[in-house]
This record gives sequence, structure tokens and C-alpha cells, in this order.
Amino acid sequence: MKPLLKPAGDTQRFAIYFAPEIDSNLHSIGSQWLGRDSSSGKSIIQPNIKGISSSYFYSVTKTPRRYGFHATLKAPFRLNKEFTLTDLCSQIQRLSALSKTFSINLKVRKLGNFIALMMDPNEQKMQNLASNLVENLDHFRAPLHQKEIDKRRMSTLTSSEDENLLNWGYPYVFNDFRFHITLTEKIQCGSDRESMVRAASSHFSESLENTIKVSSISLFVQENSEANFLQIQQFALQE
Repeated sequence: MKPLLKPAGDTQRFAIYFAPEIDSNLHSIGSQWLGRDSSSGKSIIQPNIKGISSSYFYSVTKTPRRYGFHATLKAPFRLNKEFTLTDLCSQIQRLSALSKTFSINLKVRKLGNFIALMMDPNEQKMQNLASNLVENLDHFRAPLHQKEIDKRRMSTLTSSEDENLLNWGYPYVFNDFRFHITLTEKIQCGSDRESMVRAASSHFSESLENTIKVSSISLFVQENSEANFLQIQQFALQE
């Protein structure tokens, strides 16, 4: 595990994500798309895409770049003071060892006004993995502050999503979970969305020709609210 910049504290958030294996082509081109490698923390020159300016491309990938190339399984949380990072890692290790490796197919899709890599929403193995992590790691999560709840409620939530927020710290879990790897900010202009779909489809085409193996889950950390998320450890699933 990579060392933290400082001991776990109130400013840090941890998250459990699916991220491709660090030596995989999908990790490489995903990091290139966002302009940052979440494993090394280093900036990367983004691809040159015909018809899309470099400044626009950089701005439209700002938030995904901050979080890293990933899909959320257990959303970012502050660590409950009753536990240490070692405790958290031990439980993630135990849960990952009980979960079997599987494969998924990903495609570039529009998710509302976002562009994302998405899979068949009926893929039950990913749903089960995410639900298992949400439920069995929740005691490590410090309760949300009211301002965090209020911020989430600025988005329109269903009654089920709001209940999830209060019970699990995140609206999109269990039946409301939808696996996705976010590639852009919200893009309000329809023609701009279509341009980015074409660009992403071309950029990721080679990596998405075959199934993607889900063979690990990753622990990410954000040192403070202004910091980028950094991938600090991957936990292998059972072969």
C-alpha cells in the first residue's frame, strides 16, 4: 500500500472503486483521456481530438480527472474514528477474497448530460459486488455532516435515493446503483455531447472490443477537499 501523506484524519476521504489493473491498456487510455494517472498522481497529455480544442477537452474532464478513472462501488467517506486504515484494509481484503473474478462489457454511453463507460444494467455480479461492499464496510464510515446531506439534496433525488443517502451515505446504492465510469462533466449542448460520444468511442474502441476482467477492487484516498483522489492499493478478487 502506498503511504498516506499524513495519518487518517477528518480531512481525508476514502473510497472503494473499480479501477482497471494498472498495467492494462484500459487504465492507460483512461488515464490519458482524463489527463491524470490516479495511481502515480502524475499529469498526462490528453489526446488531440479533431474538432475539439485542447482547452475545452481539459475543462470538460475536470471533475472526472480529480476523482480518477474509476467506477464507484463504495462512495467517498470519512473514516470512523473507532477504526484505523489498517482495520479498513483488512476488511476490504477479506471481502475481496470472498468475491470471484468476473468479466463485463463496456460501451460509451450518455448518462443524462454526462458521457460515461457503461455496462448492461442487468449485470448481477457487479451489482452484488457493490452491494456487498456498501453493506459490509459501512461501519467504517463516519456519519455525513448536514452540509454534505444538503449538498446531495441539491440534486433531485427519489424517495429511495434520499433514504439511501441517510442510511448509507450515498444515494445510488443497491437497487439504485448504476455502474459507470464518468468521462466528462455535464454537457448541456446536445451537439457537444454527440461530439464527445464520438471522440470517446474512437479513443476507447480498441480496449472495449473485448470483455473487461474485474479481478480487483481499489482503495482511493483524497487528502483534503481540494486534493485529487489517489489510488493507494488494489485488492485481488478470488480467481
